[in-house]
Amino acid sequence: MIRKVMAIAVSFAVVLGPVVSGAAYAEESGIIVIDDGFETTELGNPMANSTVYGTGIEVSDEQAKDGGKSLRIREVTGDSWLPAMILSLNHTSGKSKLSMDMRVDADTSLEFELGDRTAGQPNQHAAGLLIKEGALFGGPVYGTPVKLTDLPLNQWFHLEVVIKVGPDFVKKYDVTVTVEGQAPVTGQFNSYAQIFPAFTYIGIYSNATQSGATAYIDNFRAVNEPIAEPAPVTKLSGEASIRIEKPFTVMYGLEQVTTGIAEQEITFEFNPQQLEFVSAASLHEGIALAEPVMDAPGKVRIGMTSTDTVQGIGSDPKIAALTFRAKSLTQSAFAKVSVSKADMTDIAGTAKSGERSSYNIEIIAEAPADVNRDGKVSIADLGTLTAHFGKNSSSADWHRVKLYDINEDGGIDIADYRAVASAM
Repeated sequence: MIRKVMAIAVSFAVVLGPVVSGAAYAEESGIIVIDDGFETTELGNPMANSTVYGTGIEVSDEQAKDGGKSLRIREVTGDSWLPAMILSLNHTSGKSKLSMDMRVDADTSLEFELGDRTAGQPNQHAAGLLIKEGALFGGPVYGTPVKLTDLPLNQWFHLEVVIKVGPDFVKKYDVTVTVEGQAPVTGQFNSYAQIFPAFTYIGIYSNATQSGATAYIDNFRAVNEPIAEPAPVTKLSGEASIRIEKPFTVMYGLEQVTTGIAEQEITFEFNPQQLEFVSAASLHEGIALAEPVMDAPGKVRIGMTSTDTVQGIGSDPKIAALTFRAKSLTQSAFAKVSVSKADMTDIAGTAKSGERSSYNIEIIAEAPADVNRDGKVSIADLGTLTAHFGKNSSSADWHRVKLYDINEDGGIDIADYRAVASAM
């Protein structure tokens, strides 16, 4: 990396001048983006807003992926690292994407550097690519590069590099090569850098030894987008089964909360022919529940507000408890309670939509003594009780075996044996 600077005899560590108007550059919310198809640049000129060293990089009409022009990079002298082109950016967070259409020949040897050369700061070489001998390499391109794929010669292909920047940097970058009519080839490479405070430059260097080696670039783009926080995920949990005409509790909670939730309005739906909504209660002192609103049969809406304006509601599997009652059925059936809508506002005032979820419970219509539910009470039911004898409400699988607690005293014991035996 440093030898390039010495070979060209120019320090690329300086901050490039301010961006001026031109086809290549624009600013979106203060972030520099590049989007250049080279159609508005005069033939023979370098790419708009670029800094070029040496000769051989200019807009040409010899080849074009789209339109009538592209950027030609031709090795003229055979000098190492020349010609070279530098572009400046100012991406400091989020995900940056560099993409372009390319066409190379057998003698093409190009290196790409994506990094940070902010004045007064150590250079950070975050991502590198090498095109050499008809193949694309990534990873340690100045050491032992890792081959991703062979490239078609004298044919257009699409190249894309994605790297996260600043606080979102993960010490890796993704590369995708797409050839028309073929499946994309994707690879992930380790970054040279341990930190990547800002994405401030793109360097493209020719290292071909054969004079006349030529590559073309079209539809050159460098964009940056924020990495959206993952949406909170709603979670419903509860017992595996319940007998007809019995109440049961469904726990409502949240997962994947990155910024505390200040308020939420959750809509729950269920089959009113199977279930009846009874009530809802907060499971935390700092969370207040509004009076449930029945929007329609089988549809209840509940507002929840955190009284903690600093932390809000975080990830918690048990935020509120909803009580339902299983209705009388002639046959056993599965019933579902689902979150159909989850509108939220976090403590920063950002509106969010939580991911929906659902929970299934089996409603048992058979007589309680028919433990194994084969339509009759027999010695086999006593055998089923034996397999779970001694379990109680503190057992880990109680939500599954609670059904065998015939007298509903919180444990499977001799009283349940007697209840089954008396029904035989």
